[in-house]
Amino acid sequence: MPLTTHAPDAIDAAIAARPSGHHLLLVLDFASALIDPDAPDRLAPRRRAILAWLAHQPDTSVAVSSWRPLVDVTRRVGLSAPVLYVGLRGLEVAGQGIAFAHAATTESVGLVARIARSLSALTADLQGVTLEHHGPSLTLHLGDATPAAADLAEEALDRVAASHVANDLLRPHRTARAIEVLPSSSWDEADALALLRTELGQVHARPVWPVCIADDVRGARLFQAVEAAGVSVAVGDRPGRASFRLRDADGVERLLRRLLGDA
Repeated sequence: MPLTTHAPDAIDAAIAARPSGHHLLLVLDFASALIDPDAPDRLAPRRRAILAWLAHQPDTSVAVSSWRPLVDVTRRVGLSAPVLYVGLRGLEVAGQGIAFAHAATTESVGLVARIARSLSALTADLQGVTLEHHGPSLTLHLGDATPAAADLAEEALDRVAASHVANDLLRPHRTARAIEVLPSSSWDEADALALLRTELGQVHARPVWPVCIADDVRGARLFQAVEAAGVSVAVGDRPGRASFRLRDADGVERLLRRLLGDA
């Protein structure tokens, strides 16, 4: 496992050491790097302002990555251009003239809608269980459910989606408080990062140096992608591949402020 550290100076030095003439790309996971657990629905105004300031720096681009669809994460962040967005684990990318949607996002819309209707009926009476459906994805929220209700909800999801998962049409992702169902594809966040590096390299006429900040679940593929060229910063205490580590979104906010010279 790579060496990890909480030392702010070490992370700052690694970011400052990007090769001369490279454009800085900050990739921040919405759920783990930007959002506090007690306010998961919206970006705090002060963090929104920090992202806006960073995104308008001539040598920096900011991309917010999420397992949510683009339309949803864009609404939650509340910033337009020049902020970039990566949705559905890399299946959607938008901003700065980039408009990418993997074919799997359109192919799965009808299937996910049918599953969402069935799952809604099966879980309607389960206290604390909520279902969120956006186009080609759905999220089964279990954080407020009793263990028994959560088990029943998982069984219901397995009943309506298992055959589609087995046929490689959908892929579920479990987090501490939810199960997300997305279109199945070999394309993921690492491919989206490669796309961003290529496209932004052309826009800014120079190579792109990525700094990826996420937890070790959502950021695993990103961290792997920047091992040879870039900086990886994990959020939280799970073991993983990142070279550096911050404890929480507050630590990320302090890092972003230091990048602005506002620490």
